[in-house]
Amino acid sequence: MRFSWLMVALLALPAQAVEWAADLGLATSKVEVNLTDGNDGMSSDDGTGYYVGLGFLRPFAIDSQHHLGMRLQLSDAAGDRLLAARVLDYQYRLDHLPLRLGVFAGAASLDTGSTTLGYYAGVEGLWQSPVPELSFGISAQYGDKLARDKLLTSDEQGGQRPDLFYAVSNVMLFLRWQL
Repeated sequence: MRFSWLMVALLALPAQAVEWAADLGLATSKVEVNLTDGNDGMSSDDGTGYYVGLGFLRPFAIDSQHHLGMRLQLSDAAGDRLLAARVLDYQYRLDHLPLRLGVFAGAASLDTGSTTLGYYAGVEGLWQSPVPELSFGISAQYGDKLARDKLLTSDEQGGQRPDLFYAVSNVMLFLRWQL
């Protein structure tokens, strides 16, 4: 309920006050899954793939150096689709430099044949190019406790726990276009 009010409040802002942007880039990721009850049942997979994102930021405070917004992103995480929602996306524009630094938190879902849900957070740096609508970015992201039930026939059955836990680490290089 609180999330819906925050979303309505941010979307109700005047259009000129919101910066809409789309991302396109590459993601390298590591996906770890805990297959059993202990650490001895850990498995991991690495991969490189696509990254796309769409979101908005709104400057706040008197000096317009602080930006707050939301973003949806889709990426390839070692062969599985990772959908993440940055519910809180904060960026700070540095004085006299074409650079923004940011932190974000939200939720993620990993498509492994059955939906997994968990926490998602990360840091980001953006360099504003000489073309005003274009930025270059790098982002480090981590999804933790992405959990799902052991429902698939390929899942290892048994043990005390009826679910699997995934952890996803991503590093992304991307271009951001302001729309």
